[in-house]
Amino acid sequence: MSLTKFDFVYVVLTYRNTKDLSSFFINNTITDSKVIVVNSFYDKSTEVEFQRISNENLADFINVENLGYGNGNNKGVEFAINNYEFKFLIISNPDVAIIKMDKKYLLNSPKNIIYAPKIFTLKKKNQNPYIYNFSFNIRKVFYFACIKNITYLKYFIFFINSVFRRIFNLLVTFSKKDFYKIYSCHGSFIIIGEEALKLLKNPFYNDMFLFNEEHFFARKAKLNKIDIRYLPHKVEVKHFEDGSTDLNNKQLKSHMSESYIKYFEYFFK
Repeated sequence: MSLTKFDFVYVVLTYRNTKDLSSFFINNTITDSKVIVVNSFYDKSTEVEFQRISNENLADFINVENLGYGNGNNKGVEFAINNYEFKFLIISNPDVAIIKMDKKYLLNSPKNIIYAPKIFTLKKKNQNPYIYNFSFNIRKVFYFACIKNITYLKYFIFFINSVFRRIFNLLVTFSKKDFYKIYSCHGSFIIIGEEALKLLKNPFYNDMFLFNEEHFFARKAKLNKIDIRYLPHKVEVKHFEDGSTDLNNKQLKSHMSESYIKYFEYFFK
């Protein structure tokens, strides 16, 4: 049986907040594309509402156990591969608005590449590129900080990464190149070419519940010799979060450390 063909298939992972998904369809006119809504189950009432919104917008809907960002997106990717043929798969948060998307440029670009848009938050923070390609020793220091819960070391490495990103984006403002090769892209909006996806298979690590998915994704892409290209002048996305993480929240801090430990041990031990 032949699969239905689309240029773009979106995997949109949701959890609890039904207003974000409604806004996603209001803010984005998605044509020549298919949307797959993946609901990480919270309760029955939100599941029913997510399915209603999906049906109204002719989107597919699947309900999965809440095992985190990576697992939910992997389920959506698997569903997309089994049900559609496509040139690009887009992993998208529901709380985004696509400001600019040069589809002609993308469709004429290699399909063995991952593409990253300019992503800016409500506070005008640019979230791409996400992570600088740190040396093994810096990664090991951060791993040690997570194991021992040394907060000041974590903040120091966050600061270094922020400096690199600011310098990079300052240089980009004075250049008009179509793309810039980067190490890692923000997880709220990722465009994956069909050939790159075949190499990645499951893009994320199912055992990482929350945070640091971009570390895993970038490392897996690098090991498979897949380039990540930043397209600040071709694709632009607004991300309706405040652009910061409350590192004073003990549960979030715990998730962040646990995820980094799992990432580091997966690749380096």
